[in-house]
Amino acid sequence: MKTDINGPRIKLRIPTLRDTESIARNINDKEIARWTIAIPYPYKREDAIEFIKANRERYRKKKSYGFSIADKTTNEVIGGVGLHKLDIEDAKAELGYWLARRKWGRGIAAEAVYLISKFAFNKLKLHRVYACTFKENFASQRVLEKCGFTLEGVLRDAMRKRGRYHDEMLYGLLKSELVKPY
Repeated sequence: MKTDINGPRIKLRIPTLRDTESIARNINDKEIARWTIAIPYPYKREDAIEFIKANRERYRKKKSYGFSIADKTTNEVIGGVGLHKLDIEDAKAELGYWLARRKWGRGIAAEAVYLISKFAFNKLKLHRVYACTFKENFASQRVLEKCGFTLEGVLRDAMRKRGRYHDEMLYGLLKSELVKPY
């Protein structure tokens, strides 16, 4: 199951159980949980193990494609990026990602989004990739825009987190619109 995707500073790879500690350490952050729907806080070692096993199974069955974002110098997992809600008939998938807070603001998330989008279009032959952010998550919106994503609309009260509804910003990307952010 070797599918590494190399960029200038990072590589995307399928997470293994050897990544448990670095995933748990880097994702266990209130700010990461704040801007994501599925990531709990606190995030425990057991959560990382469960995620890795489920991710590998979904990848094997071609239901979704989740990758670790690994620093090319240290091989440490510093984030994650994936294609979910894969729809083969309509050739589209939803993009999601997270990055360790200490790596924010360096263009690493944009590099990961570019690499996974290129994989979606060239390897999976998708026509469209889309992503959703919380309305207030301006940093994530900038990441998407750097890669050529277009704001397609606001979905009012579309996300529920901790008992509250939040507006969701819907971004879309077609192959011809992908921009290399570095």
